[in-house]
Amino acid sequence: MSDFNKQTIHQQENHQQQTLDLSIALLERPSVTPDDDGCQDILSKRLSQAGFDCEFMYFGDRDQSGEHAEVKNLWARRGTTDPVICFAGHTDVVPTGDENNWTYPPFTPTIADGYLWARGAADMKTGIAAFTIASERFVKNHPEHNGSIAFLITSDEEGPSINGTVKVIEALEARNEKITYCLVGEPSSTDTLGDIIKNGRRGSLGGNLRSLANKVMLLTRI
Repeated sequence: MSDFNKQTIHQQENHQQQTLDLSIALLERPSVTPDDDGCQDILSKRLSQAGFDCEFMYFGDRDQSGEHAEVKNLWARRGTTDPVICFAGHTDVVPTGDENNWTYPPFTPTIADGYLWARGAADMKTGIAAFTIASERFVKNHPEHNGSIAFLITSDEEGPSINGTVKVIEALEARNEKITYCLVGEPSSTDTLGDIIKNGRRGSLGGNLRSLANKVMLLTRI
């Protein structure tokens, strides 16, 4: 094996370890929606060191709970010109329920059987860690890159989703700051991890169905 290949493998392993370490640091935080529990502080510190201008945006009432509770959001940007590619994600997780039913404690990240077990491991703290490390690597290799790189991180995705991404976008629009492209680090796969990319979302429809017969055939068309 050539020295170049050895160096490439070593760098790849180092990046993977950095991603794992950051994932674990985030997963240790019991950030049950809408509580960020310091996750965004961890990200802001790293991104600031990489040359990002970081801004916390708070929406909601700190004295309220539920859908009116105060939500912490992070907007970080490196660069001042277009296009703006934004990595979007959320640090909040859904409640754990009875922790006795968990194979491993939900906020004690555990590596077992080749998997990383914890609440938020799939949705979506590992995704945030991955694009954070990737961005650090990119700006280190391309400090004078064209355009801008941005992060929009909220702690109000798993809950009412009122004082999170929507409010941040409204604040950005009010000052004529626009996102050109957005990449969401949610897991998408069919057979193997990351084997598909989904282009946007058509939205969602909810409702109540009342059956007046013993058997009901429901037909849907997408």
